[in-house]
Amino acid sequence: MAWGRAMGRVGGEVAQIAVVDRMPALGKKRRFSRRTIPVDISPLKKMRCAMEEEDAAAAAAALPCVDVGEGGPEEEALLESCGGVDAYQILNKVGKGSYGVVFRARERETGDTVAVKKMKVDAAAIREISLLRSLPGHPCIVSLKEVVSDGRGGPTRDVYMVMEYMDSDLLGVIRGAKQPLSEGKAKYLMHQLLQGVYFLHANGVLHLDLKPSNLLLNREDELKVCDFGLSRRCIGGVEKQQPYTNLVVTLWYRAPELLLMAEGYSSAVDMWSVGCIMAELLGKPELLGRAPLFPGRNELDQLHQIFGVLGVPDEATWPGFASLCSDMNVDLACSGRQPYSNKLKEKLPWSSSFSEAGYDLLVRLLAYDPSRRLTAEEALNHPWFREEDAAAAAAALPCVDVGEGGPEEEALLESCGGVDAYQILNKVGKGSYGVVFRARERETGDTVAVKKMKVDAAAIREISLLRSLPGHPCIVSLKEVVSDGRGGPTRDVYMVMEYMDSDLLGVIRGAKQPLSEGKAKYLMHQLLQGVYFLHANGVLHLDLKPSNLLLNREDELKVCDFGLSRRCIGGVEKQQPYTNLVVTLWYRAPELLLMAEGYSSAVDMWSVGCIMAELLGRAPLFPGRNELDQLHQIFGVLGVPDEATWPGFASLCSDMNVDLACSGRQPYSNKLKEKLPWSSSFSEAGYDLLVRLLAYDPSRRLTAEETLNHPWFREVPAPTRPRL
Repeated sequence: MAWGRAMGRVGGEVAQIAVVDRMPALGKKRRFSRRTIPVDISPLKKMRCAMEEEDAAAAAAALPCVDVGEGGPEEEALLESCGGVDAYQILNKVGKGSYGVVFRARERETGDTVAVKKMKVDAAAIREISLLRSLPGHPCIVSLKEVVSDGRGGPTRDVYMVMEYMDSDLLGVIRGAKQPLSEGKAKYLMHQLLQGVYFLHANGVLHLDLKPSNLLLNREDELKVCDFGLSRRCIGGVEKQQPYTNLVVTLWYRAPELLLMAEGYSSAVDMWSVGCIMAELLGKPELLGRAPLFPGRNELDQLHQIFGVLGVPDEATWPGFASLCSDMNVDLACSGRQPYSNKLKEKLPWSSSFSEAGYDLLVRLLAYDPSRRLTAEEALNHPWFREEDAAAAAAALPCVDVGEGGPEEEALLESCGGVDAYQILNKVGKGSYGVVFRARERETGDTVAVKKMKVDAAAIREISLLRSLPGHPCIVSLKEVVSDGRGGPTRDVYMVMEYMDSDLLGVIRGAKQPLSEGKAKYLMHQLLQGVYFLHANGVLHLDLKPSNLLLNREDELKVCDFGLSRRCIGGVEKQQPYTNLVVTLWYRAPELLLMAEGYSSAVDMWSVGCIMAELLGRAPLFPGRNELDQLHQIFGVLGVPDEATWPGFASLCSDMNVDLACSGRQPYSNKLKEKLPWSSSFSEAGYDLLVRLLAYDPSRRLTAEETLNHPWFREVPAPTRPRL
């Protein structure tokens, strides 16, 4: 095998190439020798120049032909009406990369904390700023507030990008973790990453440097893609092969077609990086040291790392592989390694606890053949995100390491009893946040539910919220919190709650015939009392669905699972700037699907409407496969809204680059009564209530209090205990 690299001056026609030969020695293992030979590299020079010319011609943000440090047109446009950096007080340095230094700063006028990235005015700066300015806003892409300068002229001047401040990056979270992330938390982060990548690709942008340090996180657990210095706009779509330079993407996250110098590449190179990030996110710290999946020392070793895990591809698994190796004079298929045989599951220590759907997604992201690698849209549609809690599946990841003993954790575990006071009887449920057991209190003999969780942000949030709320008959009661007595980052916490015999999902699935309207009223009235109590106490639940509504033998309904819940400043009816990645997909309000900048208690009320329809029809009303299909499911029943029915709808679609109103569907015309088989036996008052719960405009959607006062609950038949 030989691997050569040209060394020497850019302008020279001849360079010295160091060639490493693997040579057999008699009776001994293979040894290596190094020799240097002169090679005419003028053809390489011409090829490189041609590629750079194509790059400049094809990409809107390509390297300009003029020296931008001397004042070219791109620079003039960049610095036009540019404010001064003196408007910001620099607080401290938070990061440094190839393209500049990032500082935490305070805007002097408003006091807002921002991030300020200091860069030289060069091609990378022009490209990054131009691209961010041209993109519509998206919650998973870092936002550029403005560009300022230091006021100096000449080639030494700097430019400053002022961006929203994020508290950490994914690399810091991965390195600081003391225990493996749950699969649910990994879903939460991966879903945001894929939404950001899908948005970029839909807008014709290749990122070309996806890695954990370029994925930022804030205290609301929102993930945002940053650093577009290597990014390119594509002509003809991101899935078309682009003739750009191969010297992109940090080595450990670089796709094999880039390593083998393929003449063109597409959005598939970003998706390979996404696969590498997913594997790194799920690694066990004590076994992997939170290491990258393929930590190569150089390009050749990077290929060896990949082949060692995935096997050496052949023409069946990667058509054109042999030709790429031949062009590069690389004989990797004959290096003594095994032919193609994916050993990813064997190589990774966490695979035994990893779902088959998750493993399938990872394998398909790391497909050798770029044409077979999943796109961002296909990855978002993958069954892994529909398992258990579907796309919303996860407790938020803390920006601080609560496993190290922060103040929230200390308060949580203060005077905490031991789990030995309870005899575990059997497991009754499992979700993204933990495992629930039926247990018996040894002292009293009472049956209780015990929820086992890791001490993380979701546990702290749920326990703190339940402890702060006064008791209510329609909210599950927290008896106490106990621990396993262990210290360190692996300790668990146990929530001891009243035991409930089933949940509403089990009742709906097990029903042999539709519930009567009177029985549905009985259950809906309890649900609404619970939701009204939460909203009156300033709490958004943000994950209302049948499996989070518990029932006992007395037919009492109680709302549970507050891992995604939030307290609101200024009341629940005020728009809150929280993450949109809440609420399980089938019960998610359209304003969340269209990434509205804020939302209110109306998102809970949409979920209540979906539950009401499911309770009466025994099937989900809008069973979408992904966010876009979820919108199509909703529009198929309720019609496509317009500005009269939902002011601001067109703007939301424009921001998301979604042209749903022109998708051939009917304009707004509510066909709910026609679409639902039980509607013929349903009272007009009940139908009116359902329509008003499923109003597109959040400001017109009924509140919990208004719903409890609706005539449906006063008319015959009266609410009837269902004897479930």
